[in-house]
Amino acid sequence: HRSEKWVIVTGRGLVTVDDVTIPVKNGSVVDIPLNAVHRMANLDPKKPLVFIEVACGDRLTEEDIERLADDYIR
Repeated sequence: HRSEKWVIVTGRGLVTVDDVTIPVKNGSVVDIPLNAVHRMANLDPKKPLVFIEVACGDRLTEEDIERLADDYIR
């Protein structure tokens, strides 16, 4: 129902959008298109990776989320 923008505040990570992997650091902005498979990974477990997720669209609910893998058992 929505696209997203991820704004990296601190840390270093890897963002995967569909089949493309993008290295990110503070100041990076990543566009997540509608229906894209996406994932964020922290590259430094000793430092937090902090990012702001901005949802864009007419419906901003999360009922359409389909988890393909869930390390946190949600």
